Amino acid sequence: MVSVEVLLVAAASAIYIADSAQLLYANEGLIFLVRRGWRATLGAKQFSLLGRSVHIPAPLAPQRPLFRLSWSASAASEGAAAATGAERPTAAEWAALAERFAPLALPLWVTALGLFALLPIGLFSPLGYRAVLPGLLLIYGGAVWALAWTWLRRGPLHLTRSKWSLLAFECLACPPCALNLVRKLSLGMDEALLPGRNLIQAVDTLLRASERSTFRRSLIESLEDRLDLDEGSTGAFIRQMREAIAKDSQS
Repeated sequence: MVSVEVLLVAAASAIYIADSAQLLYANEGLIFLVRRGWRATLGAKQFSLLGRSVHIPAPLAPQRPLFRLSWSASAASEGAAAATGAERPTAAEWAALAERFAPLALPLWVTALGLFALLPIGLFSPLGYRAVLPGLLLIYGGAVWALAWTWLRRGPLHLTRSKWSLLAFECLACPPCALNLVRKLSLGMDEALLPGRNLIQAVDTLLRASERSTFRRSLIESLEDRLDLDEGSTGAFIRQMREAIAKDSQS
């Protein structure tokens, strides 16, 4: 029989991962900054839920913000300035936006240390409460620290008191959800705070040639599997993506 302690740790891990999972519509994708630069994803092609692609962020990078963007085949094929009519955002603007969340990295890792290190040590070793109590202190201390930072910056983040209150309740009532605070804030950002809202434009601006080609191939595959888009605009868009891949391979 599986012990209660094992079930508790497994449940905390499962809640954290399930809470971080993102369901993406066919015209949506995510961009995020890693050590080697920006990446973009359309979600897992092999696994979908409720008709949407599933993306599970890297479990060991809770401090990494995610930005949800969309794309339009017709607008892109017509070259309509990424469907926004706005000037192309720069990589520096996106980097500055991601940097806003850097102060939350330490409190999130404090929470993670208590939840996935000290708490299991206390549950599975003779230390018992001598590790569990400091673990609980780190778990809730890190969560309160992160929430306090968010409260003080709710104006620049366009975060209303009611939205902050809901986040605070969720994070304190279910500590594994607190580890996803950066993801919740970045994914729920007001569109006015984003440098751009078009995924194709962001990919062209932020990704290196090899990553751009990989993303475009994934996009072409997803388009070819769909039957509910306008055939003319979609075909033109696919041709445009293939031409862009050829240019990237030459650069």
